[in-house]
Amino acid sequence: MKNSILITLLFFSLLTSAQINWVTDYDSAKSKCKESGKLMVIDFWADWCQPCKIMEKELWENSDNNLNAQNFIAVKIDVTKNRNTAEKFNVQGIPMVVIAMADGNVLWQRIGYSDKKEFIKALNAIPNDVSELYKYFYNINALSKDSKCAYDIAVRFQRLALETEHNELRDELINRDKEFFKKSQKYNTAPDLEQDIEIHLMLNDVCIGKPEKALKKFNKSVGSAEKCNNKELAHFFLANCYKTLGDTENFDKEFAMISNEEFKNQLK
Repeated sequence: MKNSILITLLFFSLLTSAQINWVTDYDSAKSKCKESGKLMVIDFWADWCQPCKIMEKELWENSDNNLNAQNFIAVKIDVTKNRNTAEKFNVQGIPMVVIAMADGNVLWQRIGYSDKKEFIKALNAIPNDVSELYKYFYNINALSKDSKCAYDIAVRFQRLALETEHNELRDELINRDKEFFKKSQKYNTAPDLEQDIEIHLMLNDVCIGKPEKALKKFNKSVGSAEKCNNKELAHFFLANCYKTLGDTENFDKEFAMISNEEFKNQLK
C-alpha cells in the first residue's frame, strides 16, 4: 500500500514539474521575475503560424523533454494581439524564443524552429536563482556612476557565467560582466578594486576554457596570490584554473587556502 502511494505521489510530482505555467501578460511576468529571482523565457507566437504549432507540440507540450520549467517564468506572447511587446523585442519572425532578465534585457534568443535539442539545451542551462544579480542590478545605486556598485553587478554576472554550461548563454553573461567591470574602472571611485577587476577579467578566460592563457596573464601581471591585496580572490582564481585543467593536486592546495564560503561553494 505504501509503495503504491509513493509511486502515485512520484507520478504527480513528475507531471507537475513537466507542466509549464504560462503567463500571457508581460508586465505581470516582469513582476513575477523580480519577486521570484528568476529569468523569463518568452515564446512569441501566433495562431496562424504553423512552425509555432509544431514547436508547441514538440517542445513545450512534450513531457519527455524534461524541461526545467521551474527555473524560469514562462511567458507566451501572441504577436497579433500584443504588438507593443513584440515591437519592444524587435520581433522580426516567429516563433521567436527569448531568455531575458526581469526588465527585458535579452541574454539569448532564437528565431524559427527546426530542432528542439538546441532549445532544450539552452532552457535547461538557465540558472534557477538570479536574485543576487537582481539585488544589485536593480538597486537605485546602480543608476549612479559608482565603481563599487558596477563591480558588484559584474561579479554577479560572472558567477552566473561560471555556473552556466550553455556556450551562448554563458558568453552573453561574460559580455555583461565585462561591461560592468569596465564601467567600474571608468568611474574610478574605488581604485582599490583595480587589481580585483584585473583578476576577474582573467577569470573570464577560465570560464571559456582557456585556463593556460589565464595563468600566463596572472603570472606575468600579478606573480602570486601572496602579492595580491585580495588573497582569497587570487586563490579562488587559481583554484578555478587548476580545476579546469584537471590538476587535482594544485586545486586542492588552492582550495585549502580559501576560507570564503561563497568561493568554496562555487568550486564544489
